[in-house]
Amino acid sequence: MSNKFFTELSRTLAEQGIQTAEVERGRLPILLDGQPAICVEPSGMLYISSGYVESRDCSELYHKVVPFSEMMYEYTSLMESAPLLQSDSGNESYRLLADFNGVVLAGKEKGRYGYQFATWRHDASGTGFEQGNYFMNGYAAAKEDFACRAGLVEKGRQFTDEQLTELYRCAQDTLDHEYELSDARISLLERTQNQIEAAVPDLRERIVATDSQTFGMQME
Repeated sequence: MSNKFFTELSRTLAEQGIQTAEVERGRLPILLDGQPAICVEPSGMLYISSGYVESRDCSELYHKVVPFSEMMYEYTSLMESAPLLQSDSGNESYRLLADFNGVVLAGKEKGRYGYQFATWRHDASGTGFEQGNYFMNGYAAAKEDFACRAGLVEKGRQFTDEQLTELYRCAQDTLDHEYELSDARISLLERTQNQIEAAVPDLRERIVATDSQTFGMQME
């Protein structure tokens, strides 16, 4: 299974501008300035090379890669053992990942393009599916859609990545200014930021893009 995991992780990291090398001794090297600084185990765990333990750039790279590694390991592992979807609606190429309250979450491999995920409702016959929502390389979004459609969580309690990014910025602005905050409130804001960092892998890029847009509007 590690081959599919490493292949998918390498493809996704490349889209984020992060370089990897060929798998060596069963581990995937992550490069920093062209040199192997981090290795990913077949279990999805990451380790920093001894020469980069004190590197701030390597630490930032590590925390950027972790959520991708965790997510890719989760769905490649699930896809490896998931049964084929039993359906007369033409969905047989998908594998069943979850089924609850009349809603299913399924996925299929798309070769070098990654994975496609989808959610459907069981149709009235009970042998097919309808009302499909599709997510190309969007496992997190597909899981969220499944949870909402199946009634596992309330949709109104979910935040988009854009909303989470703005909440992160607001929390940072509050921490940066000299407001009279209790230690408990400071700790709550910091823990909230940590959760958002884990939930939005490209958070830094989103913040930079938002800052650039704001600066551009101010210049007009």
